[in-house]
Amino acid sequence: MAAGHETEPDRNSVLGKVAAILAAFGPDEASVSLATIVRRSGVTKPSAHRLLTELVAIRLVDRTDDGYRLGRKLFALGMAAPEPQALRRAAQPAMQDLAGRTGGTVALAILDQDSVLCVESVGDAVDRSLSPGAHSPAQDSALGRVLLAFAGQQVRDGFLRGLRAPAPSPGSPSPGSPAPGLRTVQHLARELDRIAIEGVAHDGRDPVSGTTTTACPVRDDRGAVIAAVSVSISVSRIPATGIAGLVSATAEVIARALAEVDGAAPRRPGAVPAPRRVPRPVRRVRVATMPYVDTAPLWVAAQEGIFARHGLQITLVPVNGPGQTPRLLATSQADLGVTTTPNLVTAVDDGLALRAVAGLSLNTLENPRLFLVAGTGSGITDPAGLAGRRIGVSSQRGYLRVGSDALLRRLGVDTTAIEWVPMDLGQMRANLSAGVVDAVAAPLPLPLLLQRDGGRIVLNLAELGASTLDVFVAGRADWIAANRSVTESFRSALHDGIRLLDREPELAVRAQTRFARLSPELSAAVTVGTYIDAPMPEQLEFWIELMGSAHLIGHPIAAESLIAR
Repeated sequence: MAAGHETEPDRNSVLGKVAAILAAFGPDEASVSLATIVRRSGVTKPSAHRLLTELVAIRLVDRTDDGYRLGRKLFALGMAAPEPQALRRAAQPAMQDLAGRTGGTVALAILDQDSVLCVESVGDAVDRSLSPGAHSPAQDSALGRVLLAFAGQQVRDGFLRGLRAPAPSPGSPSPGSPAPGLRTVQHLARELDRIAIEGVAHDGRDPVSGTTTTACPVRDDRGAVIAAVSVSISVSRIPATGIAGLVSATAEVIARALAEVDGAAPRRPGAVPAPRRVPRPVRRVRVATMPYVDTAPLWVAAQEGIFARHGLQITLVPVNGPGQTPRLLATSQADLGVTTTPNLVTAVDDGLALRAVAGLSLNTLENPRLFLVAGTGSGITDPAGLAGRRIGVSSQRGYLRVGSDALLRRLGVDTTAIEWVPMDLGQMRANLSAGVVDAVAAPLPLPLLLQRDGGRIVLNLAELGASTLDVFVAGRADWIAANRSVTESFRSALHDGIRLLDREPELAVRAQTRFARLSPELSAAVTVGTYIDAPMPEQLEFWIELMGSAHLIGHPIAAESLIAR
């Protein structure tokens, strides 16, 4: 189902001319004149007229008062293709249920090279592109952007290059103008990245119909996205926050139904029947994460379909830093989330029952990830120069603040007069340049950028210990207890993602470029993280002792009690 460019027939052959003529029909045109067909197809007028006459005779094209239109027989042939037919059969009950619950138009589509092909719709279509058999530019709809976001890096990059290229030749599907609000290819690329993380795409309110469209991917039992389903509905009928959940649930039902009918084609006489595949139940999990390079296993496992193969549908909920994750977990805005030991310990000390579920990244002497960088105009050249200065950190009780304070005290620096200034990571570079702070503590890749600005690394937090836990995944104790099988599946999927990165580290480099918003040059300069499947008690105990010595926690906490078993 993924887009691809197969070898096309010779345009000078009869088949090539027929293909060019059929491609000249647009999805929103009731009729196309002979002159327009000749211009778009590049076929001479005598040849076009002769071939159209033959196509009319066999009912693949219909004659109209002012030209031609595609015939119903051609549509019937297209819908008889095995993949769309299986999709339609599997999807219709779920689509009808969604249409009945929302009163909207539900559409199912696949990616056909650079355009979207609608294979089924239920309800009154709000535009012709949602009619079965209609093609439309992929970037112009929520359906198309979902399919592009999950089409694979090569297909996606090729599509974006095509949008930058000159206008296509006559007869080829035109990509059209970027969708409203996506005025540049760069904006479209960022939108596709967001969709790949969040698993949902939206079209804003249509000024004519007054509807909004929400689309989600449909996966096969291997985790690959094979289609997208959407609902177009009046914005006054249902809250926008509820639409995404309904469409996502519909996509899950379609995926399960498709798995049940897969392989149902007639067998040869005497052939041994293939074992019936029982579809794995799909469980939805919202995971809070941030654009750090050390969360690459999550991105790769989601993008490569590893979570889906373990029966999980993962929605990555963006947060600005690990300090936000405990709040999202406590308020049930996320089921699991990426955080750090100091943030976890702080939350538990405050009375939240959180547990570490799976490991992610280690900060090691061989592969350091966390640094304290002094500004070029600060005059600071070594750790001793940090005494009495203003240092930017992501949070007052985060691992950068706790770790920097502990290491400085170990080096004999008086930290009591240091002013630790909380700020978003995205503000640190500008604040350091403007002199708002004298230094900042940050994870990769920010220290590399600050060095390019003339900053100096004066503290390497890997010197805290030979192997300290950088980030990991946590959840609420009650949610974990109620979802044991989901938690085990999540751990197994993350384990597989880490093993995949061990074999193919270039996947992490691509993930850093795509999801952490790094330039390809900077992404290549950032070393791939050192990953671990599960946090160890001694790694948590290390941070608990540091926080206790700094009087940042008020209760005794056992490291073993913080790990989900």
